[in-house]
Amino acid sequence: MIPAEKRKIINKLKPVIKKEKNFKKEKKEKVEKKKKPEQPEDSLAKRVERLITLHKNTLEGDALKDKVVALICGRDPLEDEGKIRETFDKVITMCYLCLFDTFPRYTFFISAYIPIYMMWSLTAMEPIDGGILSLLPPLVALILAFITKEVITSILSGVFVGTIIYTIKKHLAWYNAISIVISLLVEKMSEEMEMIIFITLLGGLIIILKNSGGSRAYGKWAIQRVKSRKGTEFSAILMACLFFVDDYFNCLTTSTVLKPLAKANHISMEKLAFIIHAVANNICLLVPFSSWAAAIASNIKDAGLSGGISMFISTIPYNFYTVFVLFFIVLIVLCDIDFGAMKRYEELAKIQPSCPRGRPDDCMSPTESEKEGSVCDLLIPIVLLIGFTFLFILCTGGYLTDPSVSFITAFMNGDAVLSLSMSTLCTLACCAAMLIPRKQMTFNAFVESVKEGAQYMAPTIIILAVAWTMSGVTNELLGTGEYLGTLIIRFHIPVALIPTVFFLLVAVTAFALGNAWCCFGIFIPIASEICQTTSPESLAPTLAAVLGGSVFGDQASLLSETTILLVSTMECTIQSHFKTQLPYLLMVLVISTLTYVVCGFTKNNLLISWLAGLVILIITAVVWTLIYPHLKSSQRDMYFDNEDDMKKGLCSQKEEDEEFIKSFMYNDSLILSVCLKQKLLHDGILGEGSVAGFPGELKSRFGRGQALGKCTKI
Repeated sequence: MIPAEKRKIINKLKPVIKKEKNFKKEKKEKVEKKKKPEQPEDSLAKRVERLITLHKNTLEGDALKDKVVALICGRDPLEDEGKIRETFDKVITMCYLCLFDTFPRYTFFISAYIPIYMMWSLTAMEPIDGGILSLLPPLVALILAFITKEVITSILSGVFVGTIIYTIKKHLAWYNAISIVISLLVEKMSEEMEMIIFITLLGGLIIILKNSGGSRAYGKWAIQRVKSRKGTEFSAILMACLFFVDDYFNCLTTSTVLKPLAKANHISMEKLAFIIHAVANNICLLVPFSSWAAAIASNIKDAGLSGGISMFISTIPYNFYTVFVLFFIVLIVLCDIDFGAMKRYEELAKIQPSCPRGRPDDCMSPTESEKEGSVCDLLIPIVLLIGFTFLFILCTGGYLTDPSVSFITAFMNGDAVLSLSMSTLCTLACCAAMLIPRKQMTFNAFVESVKEGAQYMAPTIIILAVAWTMSGVTNELLGTGEYLGTLIIRFHIPVALIPTVFFLLVAVTAFALGNAWCCFGIFIPIASEICQTTSPESLAPTLAAVLGGSVFGDQASLLSETTILLVSTMECTIQSHFKTQLPYLLMVLVISTLTYVVCGFTKNNLLISWLAGLVILIITAVVWTLIYPHLKSSQRDMYFDNEDDMKKGLCSQKEEDEEFIKSFMYNDSLILSVCLKQKLLHDGILGEGSVAGFPGELKSRFGRGQALGKCTKI
């Protein structure tokens, strides 16, 4: 124990000792400061460079950007947003100085892109659990698309709804919703740049094939050999089966080649689009040498299952939906089964001229921009495109560079989109070498055709861009797929119903997202985990159910890339394609669901399941074919208001058919005139005569009031 006197002395000396320590500390710091050189003003840029070099091998994409910004600011970006915003101007200024010195000619573009890029980093867009609200953006997009008939505006509205939900959940400022939309749009377009290049080049190739006269020459050649509707429809099925390598390539190529033949045989563009779309999407799930098979095998491997391609092959016998769709397509063509909106489009196509809907540039007669070509001007580029595609897929898969890589492995691992872009570019070069020396096209005309093709595909690219943004909002930010996947885990589902539940849930998810491949990555790991813990023997049927539900949503959705690409080459709208094919797909969906129920309760017995499914499918088709003609026709009565409306082809129609009829008005109502004449001839009201003169003949024979009374139905 310290004596009281000594303690008093120590207390008196404490301030002196403390002052002495502080003096020594300050003196030491001054000495060290003199020895240590001052940091240069550009230390921030060097720190950024060092951090990127340090973490580039361990972090990627957004994680690397967030790490760099967090370390520069000295804290977690999510920890204190207000303080991080204080360093925003410093970071932007430093980036401006570095980039402007390097690229002085691109000041404007850098000024526009840097704030977007840094806003993306600083907002730290990590996914959240959106819950049931994650279903709201695609639901808003679909409802608005039906109401407004504007796809781009509807999807963008859904995107903004999703970003607003995200900003509210993350407690961010309102202006972050705008920056998130812009950032997602920029990121998705940069990720899908190969697809954009492919679509642009393919648009140029399509216009070149048309302007060179190849498409028209093939149309004339095919008309002489395929003279029936069934022959044309079976040609579409066969060609779509042959182009199994990729659904994008399949849809665009088959539709371009067969469109003139379908017009000549009076097949509606809606039915041709349905046949091509159904076969192109589903055939990829039955062939192990396709881009879909490669993606599925990769997801199976990532889920921890051995033998990705062998596991994919084992799912083929249980993929009831895919096989039923193809079987149903053949049944529709053989028995001429049309109902709903498809029947109305088909009835109109049967009596309309070969040059429909105000598009004279696509008729059989040559236009000013077209030349007299030959069939080879179409077939040779198509063959070259197919050959180059296979070659570049093998190249990107490593078959030509690595002797240890087998043919099948290379085909599985090849980059399909990059291969399609390169093959289209090479095909364009071959077309130039084939057409310009023969003076079939001049060099300037060739370049103008490519530009015209790029403009032709511009609306498609815009729709795809906003659809990709919607996918980013739902899948990457709000976790729509994860939320739907947790519903299966949350509820205790009987083992026999696991494939059925997965099939329906994945179908709904793919329909909302408009992308089958997103569902592969979400649901294949969930399905494998559940089946391995509950019922390993149900793994193959459950994975097949995931694949079948994904392809249903990809084909039926308004947001699907294949839907948008196919419609871009056909003379139909996204809405008309959607409403004509949906009843058929829903019918097959119900039949497939019942088949999966039978499969589950028979302990995955393939024979019983297939027999039950085929019997249900055939009975449904036959019963519907017998019942439908006796149902009330969906086409309502149509009336003319006055003689001027009759001449102009404008009509007022009850209920939903007004939009349908208006979509076909063109060239002084030629189609309407033909429709009315066919009806009046059939009823014996009008005698044989010219189409153009029949309104006057009708008026002179019956008078104005009686004539209007007779024109009640098409």
